[in-house]
Parts: sequence; C-alpha cells; structure tokens
Amino acid sequence: MKTKLLLMLLLANFSIYAQYTNIPDVNFEKQLISLGIDTGTPDGQVLTSSISSLSTLDVNNSSIADLTGIENFTALENLYARKNQLSIADFSSNVLLKYLDCSRNQLTSLNVSKNTKLIGLNIGFNTLTEIDLKSNVLLEGIDFQTNALTNVDLTKNTKLTNINALVNQLTDLELSANTLLSSLSVSSNKLTSLDINNNIELTYLNCGNNLLTGINVSKNINLIDFYCHNNQITNLEIKKNILLKGFMCNGNKLSSIDVSNNPELEMFDCLENQLTSLDISKNPKITELACEENQLTYLNLKNGNNLNLDLTYSNFSKNPNLTCIEVDDIAYSNANWTNIKDATATYASACTKLGLEDLLFDKIALYPNPTKDEVTITNIALEKATVYNALGQLVKSFTLNSNNINNTISLSGLPKGIYYVYLINQETASVKKVIME
Repeated sequence: MKTKLLLMLLLANFSIYAQYTNIPDVNFEKQLISLGIDTGTPDGQVLTSSISSLSTLDVNNSSIADLTGIENFTALENLYARKNQLSIADFSSNVLLKYLDCSRNQLTSLNVSKNTKLIGLNIGFNTLTEIDLKSNVLLEGIDFQTNALTNVDLTKNTKLTNINALVNQLTDLELSANTLLSSLSVSSNKLTSLDINNNIELTYLNCGNNLLTGINVSKNINLIDFYCHNNQITNLEIKKNILLKGFMCNGNKLSSIDVSNNPELEMFDCLENQLTSLDISKNPKITELACEENQLTYLNLKNGNNLNLDLTYSNFSKNPNLTCIEVDDIAYSNANWTNIKDATATYASACTKLGLEDLLFDKIALYPNPTKDEVTITNIALEKATVYNALGQLVKSFTLNSNNINNTISLSGLPKGIYYVYLINQETASVKKVIME
C-alpha cells in the first residue's frame, strides 16, 4: 500500500513539473527533433522546459504550415522560419524577439504588434496586403519585398536605416520621419511621387519601375547608387550627387542629362530616352555605358578610360541621327566596338557638331551616287574624308586641300555595297551615304 501511494505521489509530481507544449505540425516537431530540442519520434508535443529558455531557433526550409507551440518559446530573440508554408503567424508571446525572418512563406496575416524589441524583420515573398509596424519603434531594417501591400505606415519607425519594399502595390510612402535611412528600395510599385528631401543619409536608392514623373535628389548628397529606371521622368538633376558610382535612368522621357559633375561614375545606363546629346568626358571611371535607343546627334566618350569599357552591357546603337562618336583611340574603337554602334556612325577624335544641321553642310553636293569609282564633293572646303563600310570599318582615308571647295576621291577596289563618307572641316563633320555599284 505504501509502495503504491509513493508511486502515485511521484507521478503527480512528474505531471506538475513535466509540462508539455503542443506541437500539432509534424514537420515543426521533426525539425525540433533534428535540432536536439525534442527526442524520440513525433508525438505532437515537446517538453516546455526544453524550449522556454531558447534564445535562437532555426526552422528554415522545413515545410512547416503551423507554428502552434511557438508561444511557449518565450525567451526567443532570433527566429528563422523562412521557406516554409505558413499562411498565418502570431508572435505576440515572443516579446523578446529582436530578429524575425519568415520570408518566402504564404503569409496572408502576421501579428508582430507585441514585438516591441524587434530590430530586424524580413517578411519578403509572401502575400501580405497589410502590416502594422507602429509599435516596432526599434526597427532598424525591414524587408517586405514581393508582397501585395498598398500602404505601409513607417512614421513611427524612426530608427530605420534599411527599407526593402520591392515589388508591391504601394501608391504612396511617407519617409519624412525616417531621417536615418541609408538604403531604400521601392522599385516595382505604383508610386507617382517620392519625397526624400529629409533622407540625407541615403547612399542607395532604387525607385525604378514606378510611375514617377520627377524626383528631387539634390539633398541626397551621399548617394552612391541611384536607380530610377522605367518611370516617366522628364527632367533630372544630379549635379549635387558627386559620389555617384552607379546610375540608371533608362526607360524615361529625358531629353538631356548632365553627368559632368559626377567624376566617380562607373556604371551609367541611360538607354531608351529622348537624349540628343551625351558627354562622359568628365567621367574617367566609367566602365559601363548603355545609351542606345535615344535621339543622339552628339556623343563624346573621350574620357581616357575607353580601354576598360565593358562590352557586355555597353551600347551606342539605335541612334539613327548619330553620325560621329568621339573616342580616345579611333583605331581601337574601330577594332573592338563595331557591333555596339549604328553603321552610320563613325569614331573620331573630335566631332563637336557632328550630326547637327549646320549651314556649312547645307550646300554639299556629292556625285555620282551610286558610283562605280570616283565621287566628287563640291561646295565645301574639307580637310579630310574617311570612308567606312556598313560594318563601321574604316576602308579608305583621304587628306584634302582645305583651300578647294571641289574634291574628288576614288572608291575603286571596294566591293559593291553601302558606304559612309565622313567629311571633316576643322571640328565640324557630316556623313554622307554612298552606294558602290
């Protein structure tokens, strides 16, 4: 009788002290077992004493659909639950959390209103339409890219230094209170305006793929990378941004852009605009230049760094009015850059007015055209004439008498086809098309 009574007392004491936490998701429990937090085979529960003092938990990529039981992980400061199958998550009991990553799930609802100690939050690649962050006043970094958020109130999150809001449905974003921001990514939203006048610490800004008609970056003098591609911007001023290294303004409606005050510029993409003139002679560090699909009549690439231009991304073609491109070394450009320009454009050491309608060339007569041999050029004094084939390769060069307004050049020996005669008079030039029969 005494033995039975003693056994009952022991069991009672065990039931008092051996508290369990329900873990209904078998994949959650399997991960706890693999981490040595639980033991044996999944039975839908774990000793509360085994989880209540844990400060870090990593259940990434574990096919978890239900985090029930997480409420008893009361000491958690770091939780990694990315790449699972969560649709709802509530961390109200995990009040010590400092870093939470539940990105790449299927979240439609997330409650972090009680997590006032949060410093870092990653909820990217979910399907959230709203998120309340007003109580998370210690947040320094937040990533909510690729969701369906139309509005996010960040006015209380004054310690934020990093915001990643790529690929959402944001129509407005108030950032005047976020004066510590150094990195802002809001590309691929529906923003029609973006005020960053108070965000003077910004070094990285990506606002591409929106509906912006303009953006003022004059106060953002610390910018190193600035990407505003694929908007509807008609005017852009970057003279104050002298630290810029990466700059993409392609896919806008710019008719001009001045980069003469950006000596650190390395990557410059301005393709698909309405630019008529472009000069990078004051940008000696550029290694990438994409300016195709504009309306250029003048292009100056003479910056002393042409040898380092990356041909993978650089291109000057699809500028039908561009007949001359000013370069460091004509021979080098002809040998290496034939595929990144239009056939009608030639490389030269100086072409200040090339492609412009100038009175000097209005009365030029070039005949016969087509021709089988010689071509006569009249009504203009010329110093030089160079001939390029349809591939942009130099095939003939002539030094002419600048005191004579009538000159004849011989194209004999050239195969049948289209050629471009580049006519030079001091710093002015023009190109004429000639057909060899």
